[in-house]
Amino acid sequence: LEGLRQILPLASKRQPLCRVEVNGALGLSVQNEADGTEASVQVGGSLEGRAVAVTINPHLLRDLLEGIRGDVLRVCFQDDQSAMLVEDPESSWFGLIMPLRC
Repeated sequence: LEGLRQILPLASKRQPLCRVEVNGALGLSVQNEADGTEASVQVGGSLEGRAVAVTINPHLLRDLLEGIRGDVLRVCFQDDQSAMLVEDPESSWFGLIMPLRC
């Protein structure tokens, strides 16, 4: 979670896009507002299902992470058109993020 919390504040406020990719690892990419470069982080974990990528608003994801108190995060989604479920398995806290159409 620390890697996610460090990268999300870099996201642009004018064009808030965050690419979430699952293909053997969970990857997050955001565009750095200060200089326009892309920042990314890879997060390990136990992943199930096929490779998928979805674009979301990084500020919404950052707000959802505020509710996570433990060290483990569960992210579930079926495809790039469905809502992403973000939950804290320790407390049963959860939130949903709808994908952006770009």
